[in-house]
Amino acid sequence: TGRVFFHYPGVLIAIASTKPFVWDRQAPIRMPNSSGALPPGDSEFRIDGPTFAATIETAPLREFPGATPEDRLAAFRTACVEKSSVEVLTDGLLKGRCTNRHGVAIERTFAGAATVNGAPVDFDRWPVAASRWVNQATPDAPLVVTDGTVVRTYDFGAWSIAETTR
Repeated sequence: TGRVFFHYPGVLIAIASTKPFVWDRQAPIRMPNSSGALPPGDSEFRIDGPTFAATIETAPLREFPGATPEDRLAAFRTACVEKSSVEVLTDGLLKGRCTNRHGVAIERTFAGAATVNGAPVDFDRWPVAASRWVNQATPDAPLVVTDGTVVRTYDFGAWSIAETTR
């Protein structure tokens, strides 16, 4: 159907595509990890091109309570199937739109302009990492990591590490 759902410790994951795909758990992996090793029992699925759009949607387990992992996954699946969508837009450009279960709509032209709920988003200026604990504004900017007390700054351009205490 072009959808697959996962229940992992701490997170639920949905992958949706505008094209159906086959997931043969016995098929060989065509793209092993960087070490060339294949984890035991690992498998992959492929979405054959040339034109499709795909999206990944996640949720914390607490958003979908249930007596069993199967119950939580079933509730997440229902919410995604009923409320989420992904589509290829046909305005002459290679462009896709996904809408998540909360109604947030993201549109993106391949390697081009993007919007979230109609507002432009500049992914070239999107932070590499941004959270309470880790921040890196751009790939060239320093990486700042903190535990709330100690702040460690990794400046890869100057090849230096600085540490301060708040």
